[in-house]
Amino acid sequence: MKLFAGLDGGQSATEAIVADRDGRIIGRGKAGPADEIDQRKESTRLRDAVHGALSAALRNGGVEPDAKFVSIVAGISGYEGRVYGKKPKPNARHFSIVHDASIAHAAALGGKPGVTVICGTGTSAYGSNEDGDAITVGGWGYLFGDQGSGFWIARRALERVMRDTDAALPSQLRKPLLKHFRRKSEREIARAVYAGEIPRSAVADFAPRTMELARDGVTDARLIVDQAADTLASLAALTARRLYGNKRVLPGPVQVAFTGGLTKDRSFHDAIVARLKDRLPEATVVIPHYDNVVGALLLAYRDAHVKIDRVRE
Repeated sequence: MKLFAGLDGGQSATEAIVADRDGRIIGRGKAGPADEIDQRKESTRLRDAVHGALSAALRNGGVEPDAKFVSIVAGISGYEGRVYGKKPKPNARHFSIVHDASIAHAAALGGKPGVTVICGTGTSAYGSNEDGDAITVGGWGYLFGDQGSGFWIARRALERVMRDTDAALPSQLRKPLLKHFRRKSEREIARAVYAGEIPRSAVADFAPRTMELARDGVTDARLIVDQAADTLASLAALTARRLYGNKRVLPGPVQVAFTGGLTKDRSFHDAIVARLKDRLPEATVVIPHYDNVVGALLLAYRDAHVKIDRVRE
């Protein structure tokens, strides 16, 4: 059996799918985060995530663990053309690593021109036009960018509570935050984050709770979530305008898709779309055809010059 695989490696987890020559998914598997932010040359983070997710997918699909692949593509958050730690070495004739924005684009738009914005633990945008030009915008990581991301939302909530504590002001976010992180004070949370006891992905896990609080009428939470939605809409509009020479009025409709964990919250997705209409009237918002990991699989087929009509379970 000829095997193909796609991987979506993010800042919180990595997912792999294994499929046959006809586009039928055989198995799925998960492993830890794959991004190399803060990682050094001795790091095995990326390698462990790729090998772990592939092994799990093979196992769950009832395939021998030493099976050889024709082609594998791994979309990795923040990838910039080189591996800083230990390189993955899967058993494949062809293996490539790309930025996760490109697999999101393939999954959402099927290779057609348009803009895709990833809204997960981090954020980034990828766009292409009819001339074949492609650009990546954002994706600068949690220190210098990722505005509107899960980590950004959670960090803003933490900042708000800490400022209120310093000013001896009450905060509706404080109790939910302490309960979520299972700490007795904000200082315990800060210390645990700096010590690495609460990893970046765990900080981002507070974002969905912040969204719930926003829907429940907590003012500080609503302001943070609204700003996140506005930021992501602006990122999409900026990417689209750059594709067409920063023109104020674009030559025609532009397909835009928002993908990633945060968009599973429909009210948040709708908030982004509402703001996008104000910033980019030419935008036609589409729902992604597939999950990002399937986008990686589609690129694996493309690299092997295999045409697939559709991917199915």
